[in-house]
Amino acid sequence: VSTQSTGTMRDIKLRIEVEKEQWLETQKQKQSAELLARERDIRAALRQERNKEIEMVISKLEEQAAIQKEETESTVDCRMRRLKDKYESQISDLEHITSTTQSKLNVMKER
Repeated sequence: VSTQSTGTMRDIKLRIEVEKEQWLETQKQKQSAELLARERDIRAALRQERNKEIEMVISKLEEQAAIQKEETESTVDCRMRRLKDKYESQISDLEHITSTTQSKLNVMKER
């Protein structure tokens, strides 16, 4: 009975050891899968946050470009108005001089 019971005990211990190893391997696989899933989630969240920050930067740059464009257009418009006024004034002055000179010429011709 003693030999048989010792054999049975060894079989039970061996079976328990095999089950323990299987359980440990299963737990290891579960942990590994959970870690991979968490890593994927973290990577996805980081990618999403990075994309959000990139979009914010792009938006700010577009806004700054629009403001700069408006300022440039305003400056150009102002300069063009000043030049137009200047040239119109010069043209008016030249027309006045031409008219005066023509009048003087006509007076001189009449004499």
